[in-house]
Amino acid sequence: MTRPRPLVALVGAPNGGKSTLANRLSGNRRSITAPVSGVTRDAVLHWVSEGYWLLDTGGQSHAPSTEMEREVNASAQRAEAQADCIVMVLDGKRPPSSDDLDLLTRLRASNKPLVVVLNKADTRGAEAEALAWAGHLPGEILPLSAESTRGVSRLRSAIQREIRDVASVGPEDLPLVGIFGRPGMGKSTLFNRLLGETLSVVAVGEGPTTRDVVEAFWIEEGFRLLDTGGLPKKRPKEDMAWYARRRTLGAIGAVALGMVLVDPSEGLTKGDRAVIGLLEEAGAGVMLLSGKSDLGGDRVKPPKFFDHLPVFEVSGLTGEGVEALAPALKALKERRATLIPTHDLTEALREGAEAWPQTGRYANRLFYATQVGIDPPTIQAFLAHPERARKGELRPLENAVRRAVPLEGVPMRFVLKSRRSYQPKKGSRKKEESELR
Repeated sequence: MTRPRPLVALVGAPNGGKSTLANRLSGNRRSITAPVSGVTRDAVLHWVSEGYWLLDTGGQSHAPSTEMEREVNASAQRAEAQADCIVMVLDGKRPPSSDDLDLLTRLRASNKPLVVVLNKADTRGAEAEALAWAGHLPGEILPLSAESTRGVSRLRSAIQREIRDVASVGPEDLPLVGIFGRPGMGKSTLFNRLLGETLSVVAVGEGPTTRDVVEAFWIEEGFRLLDTGGLPKKRPKEDMAWYARRRTLGAIGAVALGMVLVDPSEGLTKGDRAVIGLLEEAGAGVMLLSGKSDLGGDRVKPPKFFDHLPVFEVSGLTGEGVEALAPALKALKERRATLIPTHDLTEALREGAEAWPQTGRYANRLFYATQVGIDPPTIQAFLAHPERARKGELRPLENAVRRAVPLEGVPMRFVLKSRRSYQPKKGSRKKEESELR
């Protein structure tokens, strides 16, 4: 199962305000919004605190003329088929078009619970005008304004009535796994391949297509999977690309595990290294994916400071190597929750501290250390002079722990404390100090 329940799909023509309404109902700004047509391409998943999931779909074109428009239509129609309730959004600033009427007829024929709303009814006058245009349409129509919240509470109540008998499926606590990399690397193709279903829009010849963060439930493997838009080499100046970049950065801070897709012909670029650094800073486990393995070529080789990252050769296009990713992610999840035995940690840190300068201004001494957290492993070290500890001195400690404990792909955190803040049991100080000499 790739979509959770209860599931409500927002559908309609382009530029009707679906994304603004989705952000309003969920209380966040997960969907990118802009006053132009065709901003949303993929179906963007939102959690609504009233107890259901909301899919913001791309605007449907009656006569699509490009592959992109055809793919967006197909994505929206898949969302309709999966939804427990459909909310059709009409633009209240204009009379319903023939495309709107055709879509409404098709949705009513599906016999799925349907709520029709007239958006952009910001005032009483605008509401009266919109209802005059849409008065001939069958069934109840709810005028509202997603921008100003006018009438949104009525929509909330209508949705609750339609989904009250739907059993909830898809726990929120499934770990988030993100696919990251530069735009145009094939992340969406890999995302669809892993799920065995086309959820991210991929349009050949259209260049990078993903703007929003696309989320799906990978229930059989125990994860939620995110497809991201990627980080371009240069900071974008266009609004759409800028917002897409912001969504990707937000996803980096939210995931428990990250897969970074790299072009082996270019190797690990500055941008790739930046993404890895941000993921590790956020505490996420990281795997490198050497993409386009169907084309041959060399495997990506990480630099020395990232040599603890596992590397997998994959091709989202052919599926080569993809079957190994789910077991690898589960193993990475377990490693991220590693509890290091105190004795092993003590021995490793004693070895690592031998690389520290022992004379001069920066001379320091490590007395004791203990693990105080997991996800990722967090080690609290008691030093003679924690204020003198330089960042480079943590690298020997980290490397020593990695030699003793299998922590491939897992970042480590160190909390440095003064010896004075450590209060061992009575009579144990001399023994512990002697162990670390």
